[in-house]
Amino acid sequence: MTEQETYHKNNFYTVLVFFMAGLALFLFLFIWREASTPLEIIVAFNPPDGGKPARASKTDGDYYNEVTSVFTENIEKGSVYGNLSEYKLIATLYQKTANILNDTLTVSGWKSFEKILKKYSKKKKQFEKVAFESFITKPHPYRFYEQKGEKDVNRYFRLMDSPSENILKKYNNGILSHLFSMKPDIIINFDLGENYRLFSINMPSFKFFDYIRKKYIRSGQLNFSDLGKPYRSIAKNWRGDNEKEKINNLLHDMKLYFTGYSGNRFLGLGYNMIDWDFRDSSGWFKNFNDKEDNPHYQTDLKKWQAQGKFWERETMKVELKRRQGKRYPGGDNQYASAEIIKYIRNILNGKEISLQRSGPVFQYDEIDLYTTGIVINVHLGSLNNENIRSLLTTHSDALAEAICVSLYSLTMGYDLHPVKKNISDLPSGDPIDFKYFQKEKYCGKLSRKKL
Repeated sequence: MTEQETYHKNNFYTVLVFFMAGLALFLFLFIWREASTPLEIIVAFNPPDGGKPARASKTDGDYYNEVTSVFTENIEKGSVYGNLSEYKLIATLYQKTANILNDTLTVSGWKSFEKILKKYSKKKKQFEKVAFESFITKPHPYRFYEQKGEKDVNRYFRLMDSPSENILKKYNNGILSHLFSMKPDIIINFDLGENYRLFSINMPSFKFFDYIRKKYIRSGQLNFSDLGKPYRSIAKNWRGDNEKEKINNLLHDMKLYFTGYSGNRFLGLGYNMIDWDFRDSSGWFKNFNDKEDNPHYQTDLKKWQAQGKFWERETMKVELKRRQGKRYPGGDNQYASAEIIKYIRNILNGKEISLQRSGPVFQYDEIDLYTTGIVINVHLGSLNNENIRSLLTTHSDALAEAICVSLYSLTMGYDLHPVKKNISDLPSGDPIDFKYFQKEKYCGKLSRKKL
């Protein structure tokens, strides 16, 4: 071998050694960064109601229908008991919870948050860090905007987009458009009503609704006994007090889901009322009556066909995982909602109040349907019940802690030490794979806005 060949050979090995050393350093730094960077979770808190009560009309309401140019849904006042209002109580609870979650963003704050985790855990170990960022969709009641001289105060409270008075902006974004732009990993949606029990509210997947549609088309009717086992369990838990009422409500919600019709009244197509990636092209409403070229606008369930970006999204694996599953028929959404109820009951039932729960309720629900995060959709009881009033006032600090513990459990897992020994309904403490949802294209196609 000549001297020149020896030189080139040694030079090659030198370069190779430096390359391998550099690669090893890169891999080490990458693994170290992945291991040392806490999981980042964005939590959205959506208070119920809060807007100025309004009947649906050409100028006010919710669900602005571009086909008919009118609002098709009322804006409701929400529950009230004496000087207690549903919006104020839950918005205040959300703020307390958000304040605790904010502690996870600093070193000193994490120590405070970890004390809460240790307070309710069987294991007094150090907990793996999670960074929770949060925001509230409706932080102020409508009177706040009235005092600022706003003409259309309800634009801050509508679920759907609505016409803007600003000549530079055609539409004001509603809550659902805001949620899509922020890309939260978790959306918490609490409400109150007449039922004093706690229960989850769940929206099933396209697969379930299409199964019901085809069953109904074939026979012209629907009975629980005709449904396959996994579908029957959902149907039996549909909103309603008896089988006949549940079947009627299920058929109503199925038609609303596919056609936008509530009975004989056209409410509009919700997915086209949102500023997101899955609406039809601009001016879609001009082609609404052309059913032949747009079978997804069909009102006849026999002729209806899935077409367009929204219906493509509905059949995606990641969307089915959110709203369908073997362990929980409502998927990860139902699991998350069930877990938070269990944490609330186990932690709060040791506070001299008794919280009862009932089984899940399935129904058409826009928050579940038109968002991309895990939705914790929970009915928190009734203001007519003394236990619920006490929960939301006297014990609201403990309730906020219970919510925070459950959110940590859903992200990293948790081993709860029951406050009261006779409660057998313990949470499983198993985490949801949020990294799976975060990496999916339909969740991350648009970059998140900064909080």
